[in-house]
Amino acid sequence: MTPRPLLLAVLLLAPLPVPAQTQAPAKAQEKQENPVCPWLTEGTAAATLGAPATTLVALHGDSDRPEGTCTFTAPRGSILEVAVTTTPSEPVCPSNSLKLPAIGNEATFCRLDRSPTETRYVLTSRVRDLFFRTTLTLPSPAPKQQEAPQQLERIAEQVAGNLF
Repeated sequence: MTPRPLLLAVLLLAPLPVPAQTQAPAKAQEKQENPVCPWLTEGTAAATLGAPATTLVALHGDSDRPEGTCTFTAPRGSILEVAVTTTPSEPVCPSNSLKLPAIGNEATFCRLDRSPTETRYVLTSRVRDLFFRTTLTLPSPAPKQQEAPQQLERIAEQVAGNLF
């Protein structure tokens, strides 16, 4: 009996199976070394900052409902930070700050001019028993600074949605 060329080609081109045990530890180790922000993607942060960002993630608590911070830093000095906790933080915004009814509960927004070279936008809110703060810090003057409030509001909507 002569071998069939098509069958021989299929057998030669078929990938060899790799045991699952050798793949799992590498993926688990990679996840521990590079934690991912559970509330916001790097792509969304980069789009908000206008450039690819360096990401620093610090999580603690239950893996199903972590607390912590995700900080995204762009090369030009813009910083986007998301912080989630079960305890309310000290108010950052003045009591007369803008109230936003559609983003979680008790959402407030404010602009803080920290110095002539830096402007910080802060949006704080709560979803169930989780409190969150989104902060966008921009060097002044930033080219698209007038868009910052709307950008931060979209970020807060995504964070609030991910906390449900």
